[in-house]
Amino acid sequence: MADKWIIPKNWIPLVGQWEFSGNKTNLKGTGLTKNLGPLGLCLCNGRLKNGKISCKVTIMTEKDVGKPGQVKVVFGYDSTTKQYYGIGIRAWENAFAFQKFIPKYGHVYLTGDGDKNIIELKKEYLLEVIIKGNKVSLYVDNILILNYILEEPLLGDQIGLFTWEDVEIEISDYKYFSDDPVFVIMKLGDVEPYFSLYKDVIEPICKDFNLNVVKGDELFSEHGVILTEITNRIDESRFIIAEISPPNPNVFYELGYAQAKKIPTILLALKDNQKDNQLPFDVQGNRVIFYEDSIKGKNAVERDLKKYLDNLVNGGTIQE
Repeated sequence: MADKWIIPKNWIPLVGQWEFSGNKTNLKGTGLTKNLGPLGLCLCNGRLKNGKISCKVTIMTEKDVGKPGQVKVVFGYDSTTKQYYGIGIRAWENAFAFQKFIPKYGHVYLTGDGDKNIIELKKEYLLEVIIKGNKVSLYVDNILILNYILEEPLLGDQIGLFTWEDVEIEISDYKYFSDDPVFVIMKLGDVEPYFSLYKDVIEPICKDFNLNVVKGDELFSEHGVILTEITNRIDESRFIIAEISPPNPNVFYELGYAQAKKIPTILLALKDNQKDNQLPFDVQGNRVIFYEDSIKGKNAVERDLKKYLDNLVNGGTIQE
């Protein structure tokens, strides 16, 4: 990822008592909120579905020693459903934890590590959250602590902060950058017309949308297990583009893996005017961009791919 950090300009509290000044965010007490408990939640103007969030966190005081405070980075907040994820310091019995908030159900524990009692008061912790497609990682003081694969892509893209219990915290240097990876599934090698489709159409259009695009044979594995690198890249991708014209087993294996992960997918297929362009049964229910191997066909697939990507990048779904 290229580190193009952005510092949020605006913050707004949703629950709790927050004070904002410059690049420092201070919580002076969350208060008790009916039905939600001692919850603090605030959002900033930053938005991302893939990228990195970084901040420094210090728990200054805790009113109840038996109920140690929690501080988490919020991401994936959806303003319609009010669903979001929180990852950071403490939850349940863990020093570091990852949880999901579902309205009417509450906070759902996803994973964690470490004993909650190791967290020190007045000690500054650097939290770094990396989101790559369905994969979420937490680094604390530059050490990888948690890795988790979500069952589905993020619903929302708003980010912020979360606390639990009656605590006073200080947050500083909150910043983020967005990074959108796209993985292309197609027949490998310099086989035409698929290679030209990738180099002349898919790659430049993705770059126009500031998407980081790569296909399978551009990956490298130190261990020689390229399939592992491919599935890792699929897990990290915001979108998948799949060219499915040749009945290639690898293509359909990777496509099936991506769809099982519920990653949004755009399908491309070469039009054969001598045949009825019947697709395999497994993908007949998907929308497909059919294209011709010609100058006219190139213009058409460029137009349709741009339309599909525009819908996805701007938070919509694939539409006709």
